[in-house]
Amino acid sequence: MEQEKKTTYTPAVKRAIDKYRTKNANKYNELQRNYYNEAKADEEWRQKFNERCKLNNQKYREKKRAIALENGLVITRGRPRKPIPNININAIII
Repeated sequence: MEQEKKTTYTPAVKRAIDKYRTKNANKYNELQRNYYNEAKADEEWRQKFNERCKLNNQKYREKKRAIALENGLVITRGRPRKPIPNININAIII
């Protein structure tokens, strides 16, 4: 039987991380942007990122469709069609 791997993210550590992020929001956001931009340059990382996005988007769409079916709603696929304008046939002059 495998032993569970202990994590270092205790509730106190999580609170400290959240506290730091809220106090230093601009600095934290800048660090995350830089990290993302550097990682985005790596082709292997980008391929893994895109695969995870595709998988998660598919799961979300299936979940949304299942919830709609439970409620009796129909989810259409694709872009909605433009409404057809009502034309008054009597106003057409030949």
